Amino acid sequence: MPTVLLIDDAPIIIDMVTLLLRRYGYGVAVLRDGLKLIETLRQTRPALVLMDISLPIKDGWTLIKEMRLTPDVAHIPVIAVSGHCDDANKSQMMLAGYNDTLSKPFDIEDLVQKVSFYVGQVRMCA
Repeated sequence: MPTVLLIDDAPIIIDMVTLLLRRYGYGVAVLRDGLKLIETLRQTRPALVLMDISLPIKDGWTLIKEMRLTPDVAHIPVIAVSGHCDDANKSQMMLAGYNDTLSKPFDIEDLVQKVSFYVGQVRMCA
């Protein structure tokens, strides 16, 4: 079962995305801030990271830079999840090292489609 690492500090987002991804057969690991990002990536070896940009302590801009500068985890695809995904910000996110973006509030179908694209199609569980 592929694992998705969700990095977000909003409990409602964590609960909703975790429930949804588990229904589609994905494992989910959660970080509420990025303090242990590299350690968590090395332990969980996720197939994908969903990362909020606005996080306490270290924001998504700092975290993506840390990831991309760490050779053993730099290859993991990362989707930026943000309420600020206008064209200018999307361009900056892609230049910073994100593979894709997902605007908050997001459509569930968009989330599932993007996760499936980066991780692979997984059937829905009952």
